[in-house]
Amino acid sequence: MRVLLITGGVFQALVALLHVVLIGWIENDLSLGITEREVMHMLNIAVMFSAGLLSYLSFRLMDSDLMTKIGSPVLLFIFVFYIVRGFEEFLFGQFSPISFGISMIISGIYLAAFFKARNKQALKQLSGWLPGLIS
Repeated sequence: MRVLLITGGVFQALVALLHVVLIGWIENDLSLGITEREVMHMLNIAVMFSAGLLSYLSFRLMDSDLMTKIGSPVLLFIFVFYIVRGFEEFLFGQFSPISFGISMIISGIYLAAFFKARNKQALKQLSGWLPGLIS
């Protein structure tokens, strides 16, 4: 599971870096009006910080953290975040297969980590019940 979290963290760090680069692109795009530019900057910075925070969490979460009540919801949140981000490609602006594909890869990584954490939780609970069933 650690490999999944590190892989997801690397992908998210790259997404955050991409959004740092987009700050310059937004500023230099002369086709944008002042209001559009301000809105794009706000949304871009929000995604940049979100991806950075989620990347940090991915590197910091340990297997034991995923067994707590907060671990699984964090993984599910990241999964939903990138599913929504991917499907925004269909709703707003021009569709980018690269952006959609990267969002689906990241969401798949965290869905796999979620199910792996859930299986470990189930095995841990089962191992706690087995001694009582045997005796």
